[in-house]
Amino acid sequence: MKTKLDPCPKSPNCVCSFDTPKSDSHYIKPIRLRRKTQGLAHLYEFLEARKDCTVLAKKSNYIKAVFVTPLLRFKDDVEFLLAENGRTLHVRSASRVGHSDLGTNRRRIESMRSAIEKL
Repeated sequence: MKTKLDPCPKSPNCVCSFDTPKSDSHYIKPIRLRRKTQGLAHLYEFLEARKDCTVLAKKSNYIKAVFVTPLLRFKDDVEFLLAENGRTLHVRSASRVGHSDLGTNRRRIESMRSAIEKL
């Protein structure tokens, strides 16, 4: 069972909730679930409903997906890891190519946070 997500590389095209807060530009807050019972089922349904996303792997506490940007068709790998407390959803989102993503991964996760935290 996976217990941690990989840290971001040095390039500015990645965000991760396991990176160091306040001192690292890659850090993003984990997503807080409203109830433990949500688990990953709601997240899986949410991801499957998106046209820009394909779920690659699903386990009891982990989901890996790929997002494709609409215009240039860049692929970004996104991982979600449910913490043992059942309410904290760690996230890592990273571009496969290029040096900068112009904030695309951060904006995507923040947008998803708003939707997921309302589920």
